[in-house]
Amino acid sequence: MRDPHPSSKSKQRRSNKEFEEHLQVLQTTLHRATQIVQRDYELRKVNSWEKSRVNYLQINDVAITSIPRKSKLTLKNFTALEQKKRTKVLLDPISTPSTPTTTTATKVAMLSKASPITQPATTTSPRKSQRLTTLRRLPINSNEREILELIFMDMETDRDSRISHAETIKRATAMNADPTTKSTMAHDMHSEGERDMQKGNYKIAFDLFTDAIQLDSSLNKAHISRAAAVKHRSKDLEEGKRYLWMWVDYTTAIAKTADAPISSYFTLRAISLTRKERFAEALVDLDRALELNPKSSKALFNRAIVLSDHSKPPDFSQALSDLDSAIAIVEVPVVREITISSTRKMMNSSGNSNINGNINSNEERIDVFTLKLLRGDILRRVGKFSDVISDMRSCLALDPESSIAWQTLGMAQYAQGELVEADKSLNNAIEFDEEENPQFYADRAKINLLMFSTLPVEEDQANNDIYVENAIEDFSNAVLLQREWEGGLKAESGDNLEELGECRLEMAKFLLGRSQAYAAYANSTKSLTNALEDAELSRSLDPSSASYQHQCGIVQLNLGDKETASRHFSSALLLNPTFPPSHYYLGQLSAENNNHKAAVDRYTLALKGTTQECNLQKDFQFSHDLLYKSWGLSLISLADWGKAERMFDKVKENVDAEVHYYLGECQFQLGNYADCLESFRRAETAIPQMQITKSPQFLFSSGNCKSKLENWEGSLENLTSAVELDAHNTTYISARGAVLAQLGHHDMAEQTLELAITIAKKEKGEKGEKGEKKGIELWFLLKQLTHSLCEQRKYAQASETYHESIVQTGYGVGVGAGAGARELGFLHYHRGICLARLKRFKRACNAFTKGLEAPHEGNVNVNVNDNDSDNDSDLDNVVDPILFYHERAKCLQMIGKHEDAIEDFSKVIKEKDDDDRAIFRRGWSYKNLGLLLLAAEDFERAKGLNPEKQIYDVNYRCIGDVETIILLEAGKERLP
Repeated sequence: MRDPHPSSKSKQRRSNKEFEEHLQVLQTTLHRATQIVQRDYELRKVNSWEKSRVNYLQINDVAITSIPRKSKLTLKNFTALEQKKRTKVLLDPISTPSTPTTTTATKVAMLSKASPITQPATTTSPRKSQRLTTLRRLPINSNEREILELIFMDMETDRDSRISHAETIKRATAMNADPTTKSTMAHDMHSEGERDMQKGNYKIAFDLFTDAIQLDSSLNKAHISRAAAVKHRSKDLEEGKRYLWMWVDYTTAIAKTADAPISSYFTLRAISLTRKERFAEALVDLDRALELNPKSSKALFNRAIVLSDHSKPPDFSQALSDLDSAIAIVEVPVVREITISSTRKMMNSSGNSNINGNINSNEERIDVFTLKLLRGDILRRVGKFSDVISDMRSCLALDPESSIAWQTLGMAQYAQGELVEADKSLNNAIEFDEEENPQFYADRAKINLLMFSTLPVEEDQANNDIYVENAIEDFSNAVLLQREWEGGLKAESGDNLEELGECRLEMAKFLLGRSQAYAAYANSTKSLTNALEDAELSRSLDPSSASYQHQCGIVQLNLGDKETASRHFSSALLLNPTFPPSHYYLGQLSAENNNHKAAVDRYTLALKGTTQECNLQKDFQFSHDLLYKSWGLSLISLADWGKAERMFDKVKENVDAEVHYYLGECQFQLGNYADCLESFRRAETAIPQMQITKSPQFLFSSGNCKSKLENWEGSLENLTSAVELDAHNTTYISARGAVLAQLGHHDMAEQTLELAITIAKKEKGEKGEKGEKKGIELWFLLKQLTHSLCEQRKYAQASETYHESIVQTGYGVGVGAGAGARELGFLHYHRGICLARLKRFKRACNAFTKGLEAPHEGNVNVNVNDNDSDNDSDLDNVVDPILFYHERAKCLQMIGKHEDAIEDFSKVIKEKDDDDRAIFRRGWSYKNLGLLLLAAEDFERAKGLNPEKQIYDVNYRCIGDVETIILLEAGKERLP
């Protein structure tokens, strides 16, 4: 993010960047011109003069239009006054010009290896000879050497024009002095140059350092000082020239101290290499500097910059290690004064908190403030926000008015979810920012938007809307400041496409943010209209960005046009096939259409498209939390509880109570009741104001989970609250009745279930047989009521209720074998038990027979305890068919049908040959049929299986008067 009002230094940085680009354009231009010249020469051979004239005009176009006006290294000699002289040189690449003069065009053309222009022989001056000797010793290629030669010539010409005739004579005399005098004069000139540096007279200082070097070539400090003077000549020297000159001086100083290398020289050269984007060479120099002086904080600092900002991939670990070492070295009580202006010189001018190595190369050490500022920035990029906050607080202790430290602190707090504190930090950043950086306003707006999306809905919505209004205002300020900066840029540099392009890209980002704020507000059609207008404008400024196309879809979605929104999301994916938010919202649209499989596929693509950084930038419209939450909901709809649990578990630390609730639901379905209850507890304590924790559904789920853990009192409390909130929900009423029955309050359970049955009958009458199901089914409520009736020994009422439940299953009347039909056997069995206890044995036999004829899902396990106690709570167990035969045999025995009874007892004994009760009872049927030997055999066999049971001690003399013996009440038989 650029500063809205660039300083003279930022202007110079733009000029420096242009210089590097101008050199590349110049090389291309010369190559094109050479090709035209060669083609023209061939045309002249065949006397095609008209085409030759056209080619020459092309050369003029190449020279004048292709090369920027600001660069001194241009073909500016292509003027109308020199056409004849230049034409001869350009149109005849074989001959050598008769004039001994070498034009600037010819010198520059020599930089192109493909150029056929031959340089004429000229006389070399002593000063030029010395300069060429120095350049030949440098480890540079021929192109760089020629460029330096041209730069030196320009610098010397500039200096000669500023030096008086007397000063020239004085310097010429000094050159002829003896070595001792030269050395003394060189040191004096260096000292004088240092004084001019302090006064800001950088040109004069440069001249003095240059003369000192000419007088005493061994004076290495003059090279270092001259490089510092060149660095400060930003007004009259382009950045590319300055840093190339600095690199030459540092390289010369390093070469002259090869026998006793100096660490700081390598560090300074690395800085110039970094500014020329030669990062690999810079890293080598910094490694060498640290070999010579491991405690060089400057070398550690600059190596951290190269490793974190200019390495692919960034080596954050080593960069942080370097900064830790540098801070340990310089962290002393004495700290230099830090100001906002000096801080800004250390920071990237784009407005964010990245540091780009623009440091004062004259300083011997880096202060703690700058080191911690850089470390905080790197920590932010690796997601260690708590450490960022610690470093920024240390920086603010040194400079409480550092806007960049406040901004970095605020964005770290924003990433941590400390939104209120982040807002305060951004307020301070804006207050102390003298240049009114629009990025600070945009950052504060983002925080307000996130606060709006995460805070609970209040009764007075205006209290929440204030956050969106603040965000709209801040984004509007950012847009206004950016427009002012764009206007200033046009006034300064005209239609500079690159500068204006960068400015408009930033403008598009701020318009996108304001569009999001308007869309979040959405309290009127006007707000959404404004949102769509900003989104369309941002898309027009940057048509290649998927973000702006996506935002158009978001606004259309808020306007209710899902089809247009879907097209925008799809268009965004054409621009960026891995753009996560568009995949996410297409998944949302699929889920709304109940196409949850397609939704899951979209969520999978969204996750693959997210960045692999440790922290995803917080966004109130899309984040990992929203993705996993929506993904989990679709998996719940697909009844994939295991995967759904994993999705919610990924964001279980989220403060969103809904995430904990849905995680608990998954855990309940998987049988993890203790974990389920813990998730519900977290949901209650995460954000108590959220409505879901106060909803009857949440209370019902919590009560249901507690009942599974046999916490009956807690379960009853939750279920009672759920029923109070939704008094007509038969599911809640049914669950409450079941808990009352478990607590032994069967009379209250009966009243509760009768209420549920009344509501269910009313609902069934309203919706009809083909109506939509609502709540729990009527047959189940009736079945549940019979349990409490049996516990109160109301067997007649229970029998009739079972009969009504059987009728409500709908089996045999065209409804089909639904859930109720699958339990027909259970219902008939327990109705037979109630009839048997009422001693209506014949009807009981009919009930057991119907139960055996009903559809079965196979044998199931039941309570295996041989419990003779009068506990009727097992009436709601699912029944094994063997128990049907046993109970029916007992009823047949009671009505005198002993042959049929023997048949049923034999079926039981065949499956359970150790069932002593079935064997003993069959013996009585044999006895009643006069089959005494078989009867005696069964009596003895039963006694052998259970010798401790005294009733099996049969007195054969007295059995004639006994028809049968009731061992257990109906319904008490058990599987072994």
